[in-house]
Amino acid sequence: MIQLKDYGIYDGQPIFMEVGEGNLNFSRIIKEAKKAGVKWYIVEQDLYQQDPFDSVKIGFNHLKAMGVDD
Repeated sequence: MIQLKDYGIYDGQPIFMEVGEGNLNFSRIIKEAKKAGVKWYIVEQDLYQQDPFDSVKIGFNHLKAMGVDD
């Protein structure tokens, strides 16, 4: 298992962002997680800048594009 969350900067302040929308290198993180044998990717979204269900969809779509299976 691996827990994922992303961060970014908005108006000069750090904020939580959807996985793949912030400044962390998730392509590399996912690549290394796969090499380590990770089977479960757990997304933690502490605060939302938009509707929570939209945030889930955005993060899910980014992970799918990076090769994470459902």
